[in-house]
Amino acid sequence: MLLDQMLPTVRPRRSLRPWRQFRPRCVGAFTVLELLVAIGVVGVLVSLLLPAVMHARESGRKTICSNQLHQIGLAMHQHHNWRERLPPAWRVATDRPEFAYGWAAFLLPGMEEASVMPRLDFNQAPNAADVGDLGLALMNCPSDLIEPSFDLYESTPEPEEEEDSSEGSKDDRMGEVLIRLPTASYVGVYGTVEADEYYTELREGTPERSDGAIVFDRVVRFADLTRGLSKTLLVGERTMATVPSTWLGVDLRGEDAECRLTGSAMTHPNCDTCDECEFTSRHAGGSYFLWADGHVSLVAETIDPNAYRELARRSAEVMNVIWDHDEVTVSDIVERLPRELAYTTVMTTCGILEEKGCVKKAGKRGRAFLYQPLISRDDARGVMSHEVARRLFRGSVKSLVLNLVRDDAISAEDLSEVKKMIEDLEAAIVIGVAAGLEHWSSASTTKTRVWTACFVSLLGLLAAGLLLPHLQLSNPWTTASPATVLAAAGAEKEIGTLVLWVWLFGVAVMVARLAIHFVRVQWFINRQPRVPTEVDRHLREMVTPETLVAAGKPVEFRIGPEEIGPFCYQFHRPLVFIPASLLESDSQELRHVLEHELTHLRTEHPLQLFLQKTTQCVLWFHPLVWVASNRANLIREFVCDDAASNGGAATAAYLRTLLAIVERQRQFKLSGLALGRSVSEVRVRAARLVARHKGVSPDLRLPVVAPTMLAALAASLLWLPIDPFTSSRSFLSPWPTWSAATLHALDLPVRDFQTFHQRYRTHELLEDAPLSR
Repeated sequence: MLLDQMLPTVRPRRSLRPWRQFRPRCVGAFTVLELLVAIGVVGVLVSLLLPAVMHARESGRKTICSNQLHQIGLAMHQHHNWRERLPPAWRVATDRPEFAYGWAAFLLPGMEEASVMPRLDFNQAPNAADVGDLGLALMNCPSDLIEPSFDLYESTPEPEEEEDSSEGSKDDRMGEVLIRLPTASYVGVYGTVEADEYYTELREGTPERSDGAIVFDRVVRFADLTRGLSKTLLVGERTMATVPSTWLGVDLRGEDAECRLTGSAMTHPNCDTCDECEFTSRHAGGSYFLWADGHVSLVAETIDPNAYRELARRSAEVMNVIWDHDEVTVSDIVERLPRELAYTTVMTTCGILEEKGCVKKAGKRGRAFLYQPLISRDDARGVMSHEVARRLFRGSVKSLVLNLVRDDAISAEDLSEVKKMIEDLEAAIVIGVAAGLEHWSSASTTKTRVWTACFVSLLGLLAAGLLLPHLQLSNPWTTASPATVLAAAGAEKEIGTLVLWVWLFGVAVMVARLAIHFVRVQWFINRQPRVPTEVDRHLREMVTPETLVAAGKPVEFRIGPEEIGPFCYQFHRPLVFIPASLLESDSQELRHVLEHELTHLRTEHPLQLFLQKTTQCVLWFHPLVWVASNRANLIREFVCDDAASNGGAATAAYLRTLLAIVERQRQFKLSGLALGRSVSEVRVRAARLVARHKGVSPDLRLPVVAPTMLAALAASLLWLPIDPFTSSRSFLSPWPTWSAATLHALDLPVRDFQTFHQRYRTHELLEDAPLSR
């Protein structure tokens, strides 16, 4: 019997003999200790090297991203020199008005992609067969986990306020696939309004004026960026996790079609719950932007929203009013601004313009100061042109790279929270299949393989849930109303957090209990003396030489307490403990005991017990795990019983030995330490030996490991559809964040976000929720 099976009740006592412990020289072998050391070494190396590799790669990717945006900036200025205007946000194809080419398509010559231009006919939509080959590496941020192309679905009608909408009206109609487009990570700055909403209003005749640099409704030149080229955003990042974007163009009938080409600055970069038209990136701390003067920098997530929106507007509104009216007061400026702005904000802006030498005070009108311009629009254009030339063409390529690296902002990686937990149903299926296979097989060695495969499969299920994606076979949330989805998401977040902490607390208790248990056992074992040399030689002569080696190490015999009885233990060295009374007993009884304990060591039962204990620690909440553990303990005893009794008279003699040991232990009050040999267990083992001797159970040899593993594989497909934001456009869930980040560090990008579906965006649900109440 294994000592670990009776560990919770061990009470060490002083040795009966004063012999000093002798520790033989150990040779290398695969033991529980070496397994733990190997796991620990690998874990430490991974924890040290992986973050460093990820940080180094991300730093390089940031530099590449900055260089790509700078190249786009050069193409922008080259296009402006040729056309005397910035490219439009999109331009509708002449013969196909439902398709519009994006702003980047007009920059291809300046981006050294002139070979792509002959493949595009701006009067027609691109050929669907050629779209897959139109991906541009320059337009993809290396830090983004993207797919080469994506399907643009037809936009479905918005839900209307109806009487029965409260019964569940979250429209899940996918629409048809209009076109497959190449993916891009960079979109133009449309301003502070959404491009898709603006275009809808434009067709209805009541548009809201777009105020960015890359727009659809008007010609924009650098001269129109009156705030200054170094203070106006031109192009920004957007990760595919927010919404798949493209550089080529869009079918205007698609979902958020215009937002696939442009972005809007409304809150701050990397806003999780904002509109899909916002700018986002996978860079820690913010998103990279191309400014109108050609420089690239990281705009932090912590930027003030008002300042962020000001940077996205193309014109200095206050200065334009002063230029248009020569002499104005702050009140006049507030009244003439195209949007509502606070009086104090305008007054502060006028003070800053006065300090910069752009305006001056020219008297008063009543109590209000009159402001006059000191610099004309033409002078401002000349200053900006000089600034652009100085920034774009100064220095060498080396100095440019150094500037990019110096401007790079490094921040700590965000910690990902646990996304998935193994389901009780999965563990129940695996344990049920293992129990069935164990019942159908009669060979005890086969039974042990079944339960070992069961515990390995359970640990594999947990690892798969934490590290791998899973199939999304059903989605019951498609008929739920937006209000129901939001309520369920909030409740699941609270409940999930509570369940996670309860599970972690249980794991911590189990690990602490196991650690205390291990320390007590080691202290107990170290106090047990070795058997005398003559007795050791006699014991080794009673068994075959091959049984005296376990895991490549020689077995060591020691004297154990009488109240515990014979047992074995192996953490690094294989040990067999035999009470002094057994050493002086009948040789046949002693031989049975030796064969039983040596079989435990020879068949690697300590390693199997380690897997069992590990499973109990992480799945402590599952009652079937404890049932399976008790059954596995008993089956391991069956294996050793079979090895010690070879049938016939040997079986009867072994039964007498087993009963004699139990009777000895009954004389001690600490009988609970007797290696788990309770009366009921001995009765089961004895009945099995008698039945086996009579030939009741045939020895069937079944392939049991493969069915158990297949059951675990099948169970891994069974996941409760508890995520309300699951997209029905993908049958595979996102990869967990840490797995995706690790694979991305190895240049193996995988998707760690739900496939885009407009109706499953949080802000869309928030907008539609009042309609479903």
